[in-house]
Amino acid sequence: MFSKFSKPTVTLLDRYVAKQLILMVLFGLLMFTVIWLAPETLFKLTQALMSGKITLWQFGQMVLYDLPETLENSIPMAVLFAAILLFRRLSLDLELITFLNAGVSPARLMVPVVAVGVLFAGLHFVVQELITPVTAPLYDHMQQEAGLKSVKNSNFTFVEKNRDNEWDKFMVIGQIQDFPHELRDFVILYYSRDNMGGLYISRILRSNTGRWDPERKVWFLYDGIDHELSEDGVYHENQTFKEQLVSMSKYPYQLLRFSLKNPMDMGQAKLSQYIHLLKEGGQLQDVGFYAVRLQQKIAFPLAAVFFALVGAFLGIEKTRSRNHYALTFGAILLFVYSISVPFTTNLGSLEVLPSFVVAWIPMGLSLGVAWVLVQFRRLVEG
Repeated sequence: MFSKFSKPTVTLLDRYVAKQLILMVLFGLLMFTVIWLAPETLFKLTQALMSGKITLWQFGQMVLYDLPETLENSIPMAVLFAAILLFRRLSLDLELITFLNAGVSPARLMVPVVAVGVLFAGLHFVVQELITPVTAPLYDHMQQEAGLKSVKNSNFTFVEKNRDNEWDKFMVIGQIQDFPHELRDFVILYYSRDNMGGLYISRILRSNTGRWDPERKVWFLYDGIDHELSEDGVYHENQTFKEQLVSMSKYPYQLLRFSLKNPMDMGQAKLSQYIHLLKEGGQLQDVGFYAVRLQQKIAFPLAAVFFALVGAFLGIEKTRSRNHYALTFGAILLFVYSISVPFTTNLGSLEVLPSFVVAWIPMGLSLGVAWVLVQFRRLVEG
């Protein structure tokens, strides 16, 4: 009977392990999602509901819109603890020994575990790429409309360089209230070389409003002042204007469109396009950070497969063991993973390592910690 388990086909054992694991993961998702939502989202929205700031319908919508991002964070946790609990139960109930004595190899036993991990990795990918990019902006907008979140004072900066890779212009748009119709508080600095070869600000344009003309590829500035500066920084000529044309590349406007969205919530295609524009437009200071974020969008879904396997090995206990090492080790592992993710995300800005290496550091570190914990358990248990 059990000899069939060695064949690369779906067996009764595969179905049994996969079914039990899926049920435990779903229960874990429910538990961790509620835990993740409760301290901030549910508490804040309940207060807003009771105070009359939002209706019950809005309450339900906002919880629903925040759910996908919460689900992304909950999936690795749920898979890890589900695998730990399942294999701990199989160990203590002697089922695991029965499977191994019947000729099922440990590697073959991991096949349904990997399959379930792939299933929830796919779920994570779908939520990350298709759902969160839609729901996250809606949630932010509803919070701002209800006064639960301050309206972000959006602004934009862009450095345009000349052929010698030197600063030519520096643009600041102070207020972006209704893109692309209401752009306010423009400041454009022009740079020139002095007699010593150094750069200095030779001209400053300030205007109340402005707009981009995509056909002529110029900025129209309205109701402003044109300041001419000498090399020592002294204003020597000021002129007011009703309309002024500023020739610049297409990249400020294109990057401005992206900057109004949260790049952290973009799907891989949009984020890749944003990084490409940053590179082409010469805005390299943020490329490292977003390049790591792009690689994380590949690595994070696969964390479900990783934690499924690690959880299975951590969950194996000695028969009739009264220890709870597996659950404690699982909590330690999640703590290490959780604190290493934001750390490595910010590490991308320093560009000390390739972005794909930085993105995989949390799982590599977690694997190292898991190995140390397993060795510690073996040492303690003799």
